[in-house]
Amino acid sequence: MFAQLAEGLQHGIGEDRRVALLASSHGDAGRLGEVLESFWSLPAEGVVVLGAVDRPDDVSRFARRGLPVVVVGDCVPMPNVACVGFDVEMVARDSVNHLAASGLRRIGMIGPPIRSPGAGPTESGFLAAAEAAGVEGAIVRAEATVQGGGAALRDLIEGFPGVDGVVAHNDLMAAGVIREATDLGIRIPTQIAVISADDMGLGALMIPALTSVRPDRERLVEAVTAALGRLIDEPGVSPEPIAVPVEVVARESA
Repeated sequence: MFAQLAEGLQHGIGEDRRVALLASSHGDAGRLGEVLESFWSLPAEGVVVLGAVDRPDDVSRFARRGLPVVVVGDCVPMPNVACVGFDVEMVARDSVNHLAASGLRRIGMIGPPIRSPGAGPTESGFLAAAEAAGVEGAIVRAEATVQGGGAALRDLIEGFPGVDGVVAHNDLMAAGVIREATDLGIRIPTQIAVISADDMGLGALMIPALTSVRPDRERLVEAVTAALGRLIDEPGVSPEPIAVPVEVVARESA
């Protein structure tokens, strides 16, 4: 998806404009700020940040200095920043329905740490989807890393006995779930099925290959391109967040 975004931005924004494309820091909270600072000296008209923003101040400081930022998959609401995310209610509903259609009845969701009190939209959407599908649901939270995914599976097994399906926040957490399950002698998907709400490219390489819910890539490229173009043309604007629809990519893990 990174390559598609880069190509889409090049064609959509125009080859005469320079855009820096930044991948997720994958849980390394300090890394994002360091990379953004390194971009400041480059002749870029805008930056695209992919994935979770663990320290929103890193993005806000950068945006206040005048360079447009589009955050994909998270949100930092402030002038000069546009947020392009996934339809999180649709992510939760499609993930749960896919697992429930296979007869699974105890489904756990592994989510990232919460920045503010109360359930976020993905968590509340998951619980609503579980209720609508007539299945039991539970949520555990951990760092959005491979290690966090493994720890979260252990917590699910201990606190939610009989769990037979897992919805992971991203591919890294799902990889941790699969690795930990293998270490524990749990067969995927026979004993526990795993689906990721991400599909950033890692899932197809796993064994078993990871079933994922991913954004409509064409719509995502269009949304990011339009958001960045508007920020460049209208400095200081605060666009409304954009939600892109999603689709299930069925592989071997669920």
